[in-house]
Amino acid sequence: MAATRLRLLGDPVVEHASTAAAVPLNTPASLLFYLAASGDWVSRSELAYLYRPDDAESEALAYLRLQVHRAQGLPWAEGLEVEASRLRWQVDTDLAALHSARQARRWREVINLYGGPLLGKWELRDKPTYNAWLDLEREGAQQAYASALREEAGRWERAADYQQAAGLYERLAAIDEFDEAAVMDQVRTLALMGEVDLALRRYKVFVALLEDELGSEPSPEFEALVGEIRDGKLRAGSDGGAAARTKPDATPQPATRFVGRHAELAELTELVERSDCRLLTVVGIGGSGKTRLVLELRRALAGHFEDGARYVSLEAAASAQQAIARIAHALSVETDVQQDLADALVEHLSERESLLVLDNLEQLSDLAPFIARALTSAPGLRIVAASRVALQLNGEWLFDLGGLDLPQATTAVTEDGSAAVELFLSAARRVAPLKTFDTDELDEVARICRHVDGLPLALELAAAWVRAVPVARIAEEIASDLDLLSSDAVDLPERHRSIAALLDRTWTDLSEAKRDALMRLSVFRGGSSLEASEAVTGARLPILLSLVNQSLISRSAAGRLASHPLVLQYAYRRLSADPVRLHAALDSHADYYRALLERYDPGRQAERVRERRKRDRQAGTASAEPGESSGYSWRELEPDSANLEQAWFRLLETGKHESMAAAADSLMAYYNTLGFYQRGTFVAEQTVEALTEEGPRSEVNLRCIVMLALANMGRERGLLQDALRHSQAALQLAQRRGLNEHTSMAMRYLGDARQMLGQYDEARSAYEGAIAIQELLGNEQELGNVLNSLASMHAMREEFTEATAGFIRCVELFESSGDELSMAIAHNNLGYLADAQGDAAGASGHYEKSLVAFERIQFTRGISAVKNNLVVLYGALGRLDEAERMGLESLAMKEKSNDRLGLIITLKNLADIRLLQGRLPDAFDLVERALAMAAEIDAVPRLLQVLPTYAEALLKSGRESDAKRVLTALVNHSLATPSQLNKALSLCESLVPRGDEPDDSRLTGLLPDLPFKR
Repeated sequence: MAATRLRLLGDPVVEHASTAAAVPLNTPASLLFYLAASGDWVSRSELAYLYRPDDAESEALAYLRLQVHRAQGLPWAEGLEVEASRLRWQVDTDLAALHSARQARRWREVINLYGGPLLGKWELRDKPTYNAWLDLEREGAQQAYASALREEAGRWERAADYQQAAGLYERLAAIDEFDEAAVMDQVRTLALMGEVDLALRRYKVFVALLEDELGSEPSPEFEALVGEIRDGKLRAGSDGGAAARTKPDATPQPATRFVGRHAELAELTELVERSDCRLLTVVGIGGSGKTRLVLELRRALAGHFEDGARYVSLEAAASAQQAIARIAHALSVETDVQQDLADALVEHLSERESLLVLDNLEQLSDLAPFIARALTSAPGLRIVAASRVALQLNGEWLFDLGGLDLPQATTAVTEDGSAAVELFLSAARRVAPLKTFDTDELDEVARICRHVDGLPLALELAAAWVRAVPVARIAEEIASDLDLLSSDAVDLPERHRSIAALLDRTWTDLSEAKRDALMRLSVFRGGSSLEASEAVTGARLPILLSLVNQSLISRSAAGRLASHPLVLQYAYRRLSADPVRLHAALDSHADYYRALLERYDPGRQAERVRERRKRDRQAGTASAEPGESSGYSWRELEPDSANLEQAWFRLLETGKHESMAAAADSLMAYYNTLGFYQRGTFVAEQTVEALTEEGPRSEVNLRCIVMLALANMGRERGLLQDALRHSQAALQLAQRRGLNEHTSMAMRYLGDARQMLGQYDEARSAYEGAIAIQELLGNEQELGNVLNSLASMHAMREEFTEATAGFIRCVELFESSGDELSMAIAHNNLGYLADAQGDAAGASGHYEKSLVAFERIQFTRGISAVKNNLVVLYGALGRLDEAERMGLESLAMKEKSNDRLGLIITLKNLADIRLLQGRLPDAFDLVERALAMAAEIDAVPRLLQVLPTYAEALLKSGRESDAKRVLTALVNHSLATPSQLNKALSLCESLVPRGDEPDDSRLTGLLPDLPFKR
């Protein structure tokens, strides 16, 4: 499928099938624009409101269905995903690229991407809600463009390339003709490049515009700037005019260049310039670069305040009194004996318009009342504070400072691709000026950056070792030991000479309750929910929120708590020093996630469905539809995948086999339902390796459960010999130890593997043994699973009467037991049978039921199976574009989960569609992939399913002799089904003269002899 790309900035253009064309501006196209801009799933209700906000919901949804249908018919709408309750269209757009570049502060890229307002000047007639969204998106894109122009212009101006800067300021001013700041910047840089007349003409144009349109005049600052230009005081090499001149102060001048915080600097500048933001606190952990950032902010804003900007470090102040004395000294405030210093300082500030930048306030909680008093008494005062904790004052604005942006994991690491890498290399070259970094070393630099999460101080300290230690070794060492992150540089503050010392200082300031909570939090992997954090730490919410306030942990928009990797590493080292506390924390963590898994147990979920239906019947309300949600989604567990595994292995290490058995079905169902087969297989293999066959019953029970999970995942991955081996081993162990339930399941999995290998008699025998056991045990759910496998084999062999009866019985059993997943699988199978027997309407009904259920419980394998079946249905109905779309979506899902058995059939079905479309080369590519995959895993029934398509492709390419060989092999194979034989004979009729029989000599060595390559 050709990739689709949308250019939405300016007049919209679609790039599709190697061509670019303007897009017709209509409602169906507008729907695609909205979905493309969203980039993720959007609910139908949201889309309906977008177009018909005042209509009844049913009418709005009906209108939306019409627009969706029309959008699906657009030739460039490939990949549009339409589900019962939501839609998604993931395509590349210049809008997404612009926002990504903006976030990464790649300003030149933003400028190049911005082609004009979103969708040009177009609006959707009589759709005010859609147009309101359009206005918001336009404003966001334009703001990104304006920020990029401002940043790039400032960069050129600092480099004394005033021509480049003036051009960019001109473009900035063109966005808003009344933007006085942009015009001032343009006028100033024109004058600095020597174009004084041009600068003055630009000023006059702006003066006329203000007078004509607004009846106003330029600001005094602009007039002062123009006065300096006329007087010849502004020239290249000067300080940039009166607006930039400040009184001399003792602000420290950094010895290193400012790297990677330009976006934060711009955001802080905008906040300080707001009239309602008079107290702004930059909050971050030690070493995050707060001091460097506020120093740069003071420099940038010095000329914005009539009485200048002052920076004061309060690191050495131990009390509010000492802090006030240091501020007064920095501002040259003197007092006599009778006057209180605080009063004198407030009086001094009240007479001025100034910016006060106060650094290192975290230890000065008693300074807050003075700051509040100063702001109240001095209306012209703005304060920017840098601290590890918030000041907790009314009117305080907070700016959380994290690490520098990190290199993307999906792209090659470059020297200027991220701020974190750039800072590391800059620091490294200060100690090793001639050092160059090859590709492998840049990858290691990226690894360092990620481990320290872009923390500037950690990057500087790590880079200092480049002179003596290979980068790869540095990366290895800091992953296990904080001591490498240290320096002997005498000009560094003591607190910044090592990460450990910095964190020691922070640790000393914490209460015992906070220390305990932070240590226990360090056992989590990948963060944790608030519920998990409270349960494992035993800390109350105020303690956790206090740690958030102190920048030691952070809380995401989704509510998860996390901490900086170096803080976690430090806290875990502290925890490890107390083995009793360490083991208690690990056990608490394991117990929490074991209980969480038990909540998701498939049996319990089925029980909830049964109970709800029972209540519905008693209340006389309608019973739930098949596939009704049982309350939990496996996707909810995904953020805690690493925590689940750590808890599982902790339980294994401590021998809690019964607890593991209670959680095992949930953990393995999590891997299976979401298609995480590779990870699930690793966990299961490690578990089996740690368990014995001769241990207590609880240990053997667990071993059987996990071996059966390995057999199931092996079959799903197409590793049929592995599935056979694991199910046979589980069967032998379960029979020897009298575990009847496991014996039945092992027989079922053994039958499934035999079926896929074409060993139908052996499979039937295994299924019959499992059925006999389950009828004795009375487990309806597992009996349904066995009958479903048996019916699937009947369907594979095209024994439709037996298959239909079996699947109907399955639906009854699954509905009775509340097993929504298995019931949805049975409906999908019934849909397949209906389609195979020509009942398109019946097939469609069953597919719809199963798809709704699969999407609700997010069962990726089921969704891909239904979409694969729809390829056949839509192809038979002549709806080839829809068939192709379903096939490609199914293919992508199966490739992601490595479902090779499913991939074989989807490749074959897509090849059939390509043949109907006349795309013979594409058909060959698909069918040959399917044949090779089937041969690799020895899936003979799947191979036979593909052969008719392969023979048809060979015939259409004129390769009759090869086609004849394939058809002969198929006709003579003992496992060939009636429909495969009929298809083969039909193709043979077009191959040989009527009356002649095809060569009935059986080809030996079918797989190696087949001509897989054209």
